[in-house]
Amino acid sequence: MAQQVTDFNNTSGLGWQAQIPPEIRGLSWGGLLMGWKWAFAHNLWALGVITFFLPLIGNLILFFIGIPEAWKARSFRSVREFWDVQRAWTIIGLVYWGMIAGIFMLYLFILALALTLSGLTSPNP
Repeated sequence: MAQQVTDFNNTSGLGWQAQIPPEIRGLSWGGLLMGWKWAFAHNLWALGVITFFLPLIGNLILFFIGIPEAWKARSFRSVREFWDVQRAWTIIGLVYWGMIAGIFMLYLFILALALTLSGLTSPNP
């Protein structure tokens, strides 16, 4: 996803005083997939705690408001660096959940194999 970079005064990391450039908008896939880990890495402490204790609600909050909040809470050298960091978090989240899904599928396969070999699924008495 190519981002248009404009000239601006970099105010990332200044909290409520930060000016959010027009390129900083969108949905936070890293926040959705990695939750509290993403929030704490971006200095979003309150959202991180909410996400830790209420993951479904917290992850959805991060998904919708995470991008501008991350810009306000953490310093970045440029808009390009910001988007590179967000892309990395998204990839990490996809790999993480892919591994979880793979391990779960392997578990189901081994369970089905064990049940078949033990004869528990056999219709014969």
